[in-house]
Amino acid sequence: MFSLAKIVSVALLAVQINGDLAPNPDLDTLDISLTQGVATHPVHSHNTYDNGGMVKALENGCISMEADVWFQSNELYIAHTTGEIDTTKTLDTMYLDGLFKLLQQSQDKGTNGLFIEDPSQTLHLLIDFKSAASDTYPLIKQKFQRFIDNNWLTYYDNNQQKWIFRPLTVVLTGNQPDLTGEDTRYFTLDGDLTKLKNPDQQQIDEMKKYSVVASADMTKYLGTGLFQIREFSSSEQNLLSTGFTTATTNGLKSRLYGGVTWLGALQSRENQQLYELGETLINIDDVTQASLY
Repeated sequence: MFSLAKIVSVALLAVQINGDLAPNPDLDTLDISLTQGVATHPVHSHNTYDNGGMVKALENGCISMEADVWFQSNELYIAHTTGEIDTTKTLDTMYLDGLFKLLQQSQDKGTNGLFIEDPSQTLHLLIDFKSAASDTYPLIKQKFQRFIDNNWLTYYDNNQQKWIFRPLTVVLTGNQPDLTGEDTRYFTLDGDLTKLKNPDQQQIDEMKKYSVVASADMTKYLGTGLFQIREFSSSEQNLLSTGFTTATTNGLKSRLYGGVTWLGALQSRENQQLYELGETLINIDDVTQASLY
């Protein structure tokens, strides 16, 4: 009889991992019309750079995308590991240059948003710090200054004690920096969704000062990995619903990662259940499935 670990390990061997990064967006042809007629969906494009790139995610209405960044030689490179770094693939070339051009075009046309059909919808850009925050964060601030100067970046208003949403919302995850000393915060931290399983309003109120998204590894959140081979149990569904509802009530997006990846039918069913239970950022690899949610 196979153990759960054995079943999962054997299944994962069948997964074909695409190590090729998406091409850098072509700035000569990139145009805000790419979101014309596109509805937005409560979907997070996981490892966007490895699954079609920024343009494909926007074309499919994903309201959240992801970039893994490594600090090296005073530059931020996009890669899973340092061994995979391609010096032509940077945060600027794969994301920021293209987003800046699209926002310029949007402003010129009076749309003032990345999604033509839903201009008030912010795009969440999760930046996963793979290197130390002490090196990475100062360069992040430099690279986003042009967005701040154009009032395109979501920020926390200390006077109103709330987030003011703009077309682009940057969420820092991984090796997160300490933002407690910043008077005006233009960067948000990825909150811990596990803290919302047993709601403590004081703790939640503190989280809301720094976060607009709360995420968690699914195994850590549920305390089991059995969802890899079966649907959620009733008790797991209740636990998920509690966290999602608490997040939504407090103005936070909810996102789980580390779910089923080895069996398409189970993965689709799992994502559908998460959506029905109230998760507001469904973690997907294939952005063409965004319209399902």
